[in-house]
Order: sequence, then C-alpha cells, then structure tokens
Amino acid sequence: IYTAAHAGPEANRDTLAELLEARAEVAGLLGFQSHAHYITAPLLAGHPDAVRHLLGDMSGRAMDRAGEEMEMMLRYQQRAGARGPGIRGGSGTVRGWDRAFLIGRARSEECQLD
Repeated sequence: IYTAAHAGPEANRDTLAELLEARAEVAGLLGFQSHAHYITAPLLAGHPDAVRHLLGDMSGRAMDRAGEEMEMMLRYQQRAGARGPGIRGGSGTVRGWDRAFLIGRARSEECQLD
C-alpha cells in the first residue's frame, strides 16, 4: 500500500506532455507567444511577467512575516515556559504540532486580547 501511495506519476507523464504540447499549439495558433501569455492576456495582470513579479513580491513578504511570527512564538514560548505545564520554554524550537497553539497564544498576548 505504501509503495502504491507514494509511486510517481509515470503513467501520466506521456499524457501530461501531450497536454502541454496541445496548450502551446493552441496558444501559437491564436497568436500568443506561450500558453501563459494566452491565459494572462484577458486578466488584470495582462502578462506572465506581471504575475511572476507579483508572486515574487508576495513570496518575499510572506517569508518576512513568517520570520516575525516565528520570533513571536519563540518569545511567547520563552515567557510561558515558567508559567505553565506542557510548554517547554527556552528550547529555541517550535515543533510543527505546536505552531497553531503558540501563534494563537502569542498573538493574543501581544495584542492584549482575551
């Protein structure tokens, strides 16, 4: 079962390659440079480069925010370690299963919410 669940999509590779070729052909027949140009033309972005720029900008901001939230969780973890059972203060790490709990508590404390 594990092998079947984690097997690669080899059987679909040929179908996917055909789909990509068909998309490129349709875009070319309609006068577009690529499928990406065809898809973005009627949208607000208007060009694939605009989408790339937006995603790059959002990615940078998201990484910055993730870093801020990690620091916030670590500060909360450090403060709460001495106050309550089940919170390991001072470990310097946030385990995956603790993230939702810690960020919720840290935001509540830093924003002074009840």
